[in-house]
Amino acid sequence: MRRTIVGATLVLAGVLAFAAGRANALKIAMPTGPAKIAQADLIVAGQVTSLEDKTVQATPNALVTNPVEYKIAVIKVTEVVKGDAKLTTVRVGFIQPKPFVPGPGGIVPPGGVKPLPGGRFPPIKPGGYNMQLAVGQTGLFFLTRHHTGAFYILPMFGTFTSSQNNPGYNNELENTRKTLKTVQNAVASLKAGSPEQRLDTAHLLLLMYRTQPFGAVALKEQPIAAEESQLILKTLLDADWDQAKYQNKFDLFPGQLFQRLNVGPAEGYQPPVNAAFNSPEYINSMKNWLAQNWQTHQIKKYVSGPVKAGVPGDPALPIGPGGGPRIIQPLPAQPVPGQVPFDIQVQPVPARPE
Repeated sequence: MRRTIVGATLVLAGVLAFAAGRANALKIAMPTGPAKIAQADLIVAGQVTSLEDKTVQATPNALVTNPVEYKIAVIKVTEVVKGDAKLTTVRVGFIQPKPFVPGPGGIVPPGGVKPLPGGRFPPIKPGGYNMQLAVGQTGLFFLTRHHTGAFYILPMFGTFTSSQNNPGYNNELENTRKTLKTVQNAVASLKAGSPEQRLDTAHLLLLMYRTQPFGAVALKEQPIAAEESQLILKTLLDADWDQAKYQNKFDLFPGQLFQRLNVGPAEGYQPPVNAAFNSPEYINSMKNWLAQNWQTHQIKKYVSGPVKAGVPGDPALPIGPGGGPRIIQPLPAQPVPGQVPFDIQVQPVPARPE
């Protein structure tokens, strides 16, 4: 997935450059429902009933050596939407922020942090996506197992949907249930319904199968069932490839989904040289490959290999969303004198040709 990682790097570089002149939080793109569902190891509806007194020291992922402090929220489960139906409670960790008080001469964020009496500044919480859970919160939690296996986390922005004062909550809950039924009956879903409905199914399945788990040191690929693979590829081939119809949902464009397959010369695909991704030449190259290979090519899904030596963890983390690493979840920001802390949240960047 080299193209994806390059794309993510370029986007992050642009964000950092832009952030250099800003002091407020930068938040990038709310993840779609299918992306949240695909990356979630566990989806529950419930309520935060308590916060454990004792915190947990753990690294954010298996590639990081410096531990951070997690506060643990206990959620009483009212419905398991995805996962073990027998669960009644779930432990969810979130990184505890440390107050930051700018010293004399420190830069004040625009808009408005005024010094307190005596010239002191009020505390400012450091950056990074890290939702703080509190007793009494109710809603829908899209959870990922922490790499140690000791608790779950909310892995990205938008993976908690509050049921409180939210008229759209019941709609999201019902859509999540329906989407999961589609995945659980993948072959039947890929055979039934309209071409648009079948494309929705193929999109969700490719999100689940063709996403590299963030933090995995070693990755393996395993072929999915032959019939399911054929149906996904045939769905892409038979879909409407008119890009104008995907302006507001580019992630569903068949060419974009084709990129998730990550096929190349070894699979008999060679993209045209010096052709734009949206050119008829490029699109025809993808359609021609599908026409010739949909019955024989077998889609493979990513599976995590062993985690970094010496780090306890679950070696079989499920697959997450996007065309590359999961959202980057930075460590709690360490304030630098004379600088203003800010948040950076980076979504996976869909793979695109160079």
